[in-house]
Amino acid sequence: MLKYLNPKYYIKLLWQYKWELLLSVCMFSNLYSFVLPNYLYYVLWLAFIFAIVKMHTVSAGMRANLTFGLIGLIIFSTMINFSMMDYRWIMMCIILYITLCRTSYKFYRFKERFLFVSLFGYIFTGLINNYAHAIGFNYMQMYGLHAGEEFTFDFSGFTNSPMWLSAACGIGIIFLSYWMNRLWGQRKRLLALLMLPLMFLTLQTLVWGGSRSALGISIGASLLLVWLSNKNVGKTILIFASFGILAYVATPVLMSDSDKMQSKQGGLNFVDESGETSRTALWNARMEEFKSSPIWGIGFGVTGIGDEARSGRAETGSGWLTVLSQTGIVGLIFALLIVKRAILPLRLLRNNSRMALYSALLAFLCLHTMFEAYLFQSGWYLCFVLWLVVSILDDYKKYYKIDAVMR
Repeated sequence: MLKYLNPKYYIKLLWQYKWELLLSVCMFSNLYSFVLPNYLYYVLWLAFIFAIVKMHTVSAGMRANLTFGLIGLIIFSTMINFSMMDYRWIMMCIILYITLCRTSYKFYRFKERFLFVSLFGYIFTGLINNYAHAIGFNYMQMYGLHAGEEFTFDFSGFTNSPMWLSAACGIGIIFLSYWMNRLWGQRKRLLALLMLPLMFLTLQTLVWGGSRSALGISIGASLLLVWLSNKNVGKTILIFASFGILAYVATPVLMSDSDKMQSKQGGLNFVDESGETSRTALWNARMEEFKSSPIWGIGFGVTGIGDEARSGRAETGSGWLTVLSQTGIVGLIFALLIVKRAILPLRLLRNNSRMALYSALLAFLCLHTMFEAYLFQSGWYLCFVLWLVVSILDDYKKYYKIDAVMR
């Protein structure tokens, strides 16, 4: 217990994980362009390419085959459907390659260490943006970002967008649940209880961000994490009951300052008099695109049909529907088969709390991207994180015996 009060302990940790911390800063530059240059996000990609070359990687087998199938389909669909190809399809192919196509034990350990260290950034995001709310700082409003769009007046704090802030806070809640569960299991009860105020502040920031989907799915993923990582049924029930009591106590406080979330619930963001919401309109547009080219889609980064087809940045409303509309049924099958490889047997998860954490994180990302379209948005870091988590979980099935010996 005393070591946690010693500054030398934290200095040693910072030095031990200096490279992972540096790469985490590169990744979060994508979220904090107010403070950090956005090009650092692409430095992260270069670091992964360097690691692939230096860490004696080989083909990832069936996962690589499926990924190359998806990459080939992205190129084919874009070329056959749209002559004005956008650079975004190249970026997406790079992300898929550097996260999914190569493997080695050393590369797996590099990816896993980076992911784990980066998760502390999500806790930091929840706390620092809670402070931003306290001082009345809202970057998106102050600099006129997304003017005219429906979320113009949402709270984004120091980040680029309330949608990405809410998603980051959701991941922070899952990671705090991991630490609370782990510390409680190690009988470090005081430290475990210290996670509760951090969790409350992170939840509060998420609520201010206005994402109902991130709130509900992150709580569900946290409960999934507790179940996956505990063999003791009694302990699991106790933790679930504690979550329920805390939720009962905290909900009135959290909801007292949730005007944006309540306005969404109340249906104030209708597109027209029929009661159709903006998200419903986006989903309907994706389904119309899918119907126009159901087998291989309308092309990566393309929205619209016929003369209205456009290539470039667009809000598509759902990651999975974007995959369906832009790469068709074949692309959706490839994506689902790749993600399916990341589903681990319960016996492996019960013996490795980190893999249980990553499985809960994957569940959050896969469900949340139904409402926020980052599954195919290579320019946003959550796209990179999702495919990275898939690769780590799939690699663990191959290396778990070596991992048990080497750790």
